[in-house]
Amino acid sequence: MNSYVKFFLVLFLVVAISCGLLALVNRQTHPIIKQNKALTQEKARRDMIPSADDFTKVTVNDFEYYKALDVNKNLLGYTFLAKQKGYSGLIEVMVAVNTSFEIIRIMVITQTETPGLGTQVTLPKFADMFIGLVKSEIKIDREGGKIVNITGATISTNAVTKAIANDLQRLEKAAQEEDK
Repeated sequence: MNSYVKFFLVLFLVVAISCGLLALVNRQTHPIIKQNKALTQEKARRDMIPSADDFTKVTVNDFEYYKALDVNKNLLGYTFLAKQKGYSGLIEVMVAVNTSFEIIRIMVITQTETPGLGTQVTLPKFADMFIGLVKSEIKIDREGGKIVNITGATISTNAVTKAIANDLQRLEKAAQEEDK
């Protein structure tokens, strides 16, 4: 019986030290990860609307988006980060639209989908299907939309499509409310 207590105490100490070290590493790296994520999103915004001189952050009803402005502070369009659960995890898509809410470009920023299948949502041929579409056209082809489903990656395709459609609708409402 004594050996069981000793074993338990040693195991407890190893687990406690490991947890402490993981917490310390997390505490040190969290700000760096957050900063890198913000830089990645800023770069994506600039890549998507390269003629923009400035991006102004706007939050309306818990929906965050950015106004793309030229040097004269004229509105060129908007960018927002659409999020939806995919097959393996959260998919984050940066979306740029013009002032008529037509998609200029999309870019998958974060995904953990199945390699070779779900990761196809990151390919240019998938992203190009969204260019020029408005909210009513952003549906999977079998639902009457213009987005062709990726074979073997139906959940990932649906996640990206729904995330963009839902948040584009939120953007339109938010922009209208802000203009009031």
